[in-house]
Amino acid sequence: MYISWFDKITNADVMKVGGKNASLGEMTTMLIHKNIRIPFGFAVHARAFDDFLKFNNIDSDVKFVNNEGDENNLLHLTEFGKDLREKINAIK
Repeated sequence: MYISWFDKITNADVMKVGGKNASLGEMTTMLIHKNIRIPFGFAVHARAFDDFLKFNNIDSDVKFVNNEGDENNLLHLTEFGKDLREKINAIK
């Protein structure tokens, strides 16, 4: 439900698996026909993370506002990431 194998992923799956995984899938699909061997792999869907947060009741906490003009934006993002990691690590 939350994974797709690289040989089944195309660039049309960017929203599901992210850009890098979509590119890996596209590369796998294109190069296998040229007899270029690529390690077999899979991508975890972005929705898996969203559902994980929702299941653990911390999805409402994941709302970072990117204020590009704010000189402290990077500091806020760092604090936000630390806080989210602590909440995830506290899940038993």
